[in-house]
Amino acid sequence: MNVENMMKLKTWLMAGAPHAILNLHVGVYDATKALEEGWGVEDQIHEKPDCGTVCCIAGAAHMMGHTEDGSFPDAKTQSKIIEDEGIWNITRESALTFLGLENDQKYHKRSTTGHYGHELFVIEYAPDNCTPVQAAQAVQNVIDGKPAWSGV
Repeated sequence: MNVENMMKLKTWLMAGAPHAILNLHVGVYDATKALEEGWGVEDQIHEKPDCGTVCCIAGAAHMMGHTEDGSFPDAKTQSKIIEDEGIWNITRESALTFLGLENDQKYHKRSTTGHYGHELFVIEYAPDNCTPVQAAQAVQNVIDGKPAWSGV
């Protein structure tokens, strides 16, 4: 596990997921397209005018892994990453690598949609309408060696 990158992700989530909308139903998606397609993200986009992405926890880690310092990228960089790599398998593997969880078979789970990933990324384990703060607690649980969504 890369604790430093896990902490970067946790800190970003605790700050309210700046520059993005956290949505555990999608890996990485363009916020403008989500708005146009009626995803119900209007309020969140108006609160975050610098938002370029709707993403899940894995999507956020994937984005962070594309910056030199592991920070969440600006909207222009987000668009480039989404355009080039907005495919779940790429997103998941990139996130696992950034967080140092790629070899953590203990937590690899299969979702009802048939996708595999770390339990931190599997929506069925997360609370409904998961907030960034709840997601940050799940990240901390993984750092502490606990099941991600235990007590969240």
